[in-house]
Amino acid sequence: MTVRRTNRNGVTKTELLVTLVGGGLALFFLACMGAGFVVEAPIRVLFGWIFFTGRNFANIAVSWTGVATFTILFIATWGLAHFLGSSFLTSGNRKLTSRVSFAATVFVVALFAAGIGATGVAHQAGWMIRSKQPFLASSGQAARRMSDSNKQKQVALGLHNHHSQFEDSGDPIGRLTAKDENGGLLHGWLTAVLPFMDQQSLYESIDRSHPWNSPRNSEPMGTVVQDYIRVDPSPETTILKNGSYALSHLAANRLLMGDTKTKKFSDIEDGASQTVLFGSAAGEFLPWGHPQNWRGSDHVPNEDPRGFGSGFYGGCHIAMADGSVIFVTESIDPELWQSLFTPNGGETIDEMLNQ
Repeated sequence: MTVRRTNRNGVTKTELLVTLVGGGLALFFLACMGAGFVVEAPIRVLFGWIFFTGRNFANIAVSWTGVATFTILFIATWGLAHFLGSSFLTSGNRKLTSRVSFAATVFVVALFAAGIGATGVAHQAGWMIRSKQPFLASSGQAARRMSDSNKQKQVALGLHNHHSQFEDSGDPIGRLTAKDENGGLLHGWLTAVLPFMDQQSLYESIDRSHPWNSPRNSEPMGTVVQDYIRVDPSPETTILKNGSYALSHLAANRLLMGDTKTKKFSDIEDGASQTVLFGSAAGEFLPWGHPQNWRGSDHVPNEDPRGFGSGFYGGCHIAMADGSVIFVTESIDPELWQSLFTPNGGETIDEMLNQ
């Protein structure tokens, strides 16, 4: 006679093991098929607070005044609860112990904290309902934004290295826009920065004595430079429809790059950290070799394809003249947005930008 060991629900250990292994494999295959949120959602719900605390632990500052205040209020509440309970809630030989009054006080504090938490959950749920962002946004959004920011930082660093080498040339921002002897524009600022972006061979293949759109430069100008385009771009946004020129998803600040007065970064009177150098273009992309690849501040991010913007929800990255890259939201005040583009406008920017 064979005896099968089961638990209280009548399930054998073998059946339980098979169920657990099968469920784990099913979640694994769902994750491999692109349904990562099935695995990610419960992990974030159960352990998200641990990840959040770990990321922000270094920035946590303990307010000892607040700790002392909370401790005093808790002890006072405990004492008051014990006094009132001993005075009005006891009967016969039964007395209210300190342990019971302490438990009651902890319970009240827990209810108060739960109320605050419930308010936060309700507020967040309301925001998610009203938000235009897809409910099941891709979990890789943050990683792509970080990659896009790093690309712009590399370009900004290349611009500064170029400027350091040619700042004594007397041309605006280190002669970024090449001109012929008659003042005609030959090549753009993204061409000039190629040697500082590990693209020396591409730069040397360009005949800089002829315009960017000369047949002599058709081959190098058709080369896609990855640092000049977005993360995960669609094919139609990397090459012009006629297949001649590779595009750039970056555009410079027209008031800075197209200005003949600002010779050096040190000439920016409004401050390099408060002046846009270049940013992510919303649309109507120009070839990276175009000598007039710059835009103005007529439209806030993602408002118009002729302005600045990105494929990310809520805003776009822009690089400041000091080399930093920030994410500017669509809700930025238009007057503040325009102030960021004037290198010598004399505006005072009091608002802390999201860096």
